[in-house]
Amino acid sequence: PILVPWQQRLFPIDGPLRRLAMKLRRAAGLAPIESPSERVALLIVALMNDETLPLSDVRSLAQGVLALETPGRTRTLDDIELFLDHAERLGASTLADITTAVCGMHVEAAFVARNGTLQPPSAKTQSRRRAAIRALFTILRSSGATERDPARDVAITESTRAKRTRPATDDEIARIRTASELTTIETRLPALVALSEATLLPSEIARLTAGDIDCEAGIVQAPGTPGRTAARTVTLTSWGVDALRRRLETADLSFDDLIVLRSGASTQPSAAVGMGLNDVIRRAGLGGPNGLTPRSIIAWRCRQHYENTGDIFSTARLAGLGSLDRTAKLIDLRWNES
Repeated sequence: PILVPWQQRLFPIDGPLRRLAMKLRRAAGLAPIESPSERVALLIVALMNDETLPLSDVRSLAQGVLALETPGRTRTLDDIELFLDHAERLGASTLADITTAVCGMHVEAAFVARNGTLQPPSAKTQSRRRAAIRALFTILRSSGATERDPARDVAITESTRAKRTRPATDDEIARIRTASELTTIETRLPALVALSEATLLPSEIARLTAGDIDCEAGIVQAPGTPGRTAARTVTLTSWGVDALRRRLETADLSFDDLIVLRSGASTQPSAAVGMGLNDVIRRAGLGGPNGLTPRSIIAWRCRQHYENTGDIFSTARLAGLGSLDRTAKLIDLRWNES
């Protein structure tokens, strides 16, 4: 048969693709083959219109072809393998089981965000997932295994992640504080809430040390997050001072010890902090799709400050934000509408 370019480069075949060819040869009761060209010819003929091909063999084919295109791991191969893993969890076992519906479920699958919540994928992420599936089926069509392109008609939907943050109310903050104090010896969760009340993001809380907190002065040195918030000195709430003082006393922390995490305890410290805050919110009965998020606690403090001062500029400095529009969006203030 006439070979497409990537098939012409398969003559020095090795690795997963060679193992697949040998497996197909043995299944047909034929003797082992030695010539690389024989292996390629056997593989192409064996794949002709064979949608019963197991997904493990589909994976081997993708690995072999992409390794010849670009040596080493590639983002496309990673995305293809993630898709095949997801397809198997959805019950697919052969190439025939990969339908447009399966492709659509993968493209639209939610992911765990840094704050520990499930979020829908952005349009960019959906496009990348769909492109990986289509790249896989380009390989399969070139091999003769199928004539289908099931991801072609999968639509890309706009993300609904960018909804406005709803600031928590005073009553909701009281419920969150109570939920964090489940036992008299619990100090980590109240400390998380106290620092969130001080407008610190999970990424800032994860890096905060005992030396950054001054309970006598009632302040915390927020480290800032590059590209998101500036470093700043923030006044703690009175409840927050008590919560952090208990944390410092009972956890026996030294100056350089992290305030809420043990060093090396998590490979994703920001996500661990976000999950802790979300856990408290759920315990308070305020979670769910339309409920509060950790950012709602920050928004509560900033909204409270704005209502007391009427100063959008100092509110932005409190949150560590360099944009008045972002500050207004955080506190749900349509300040430029008139």
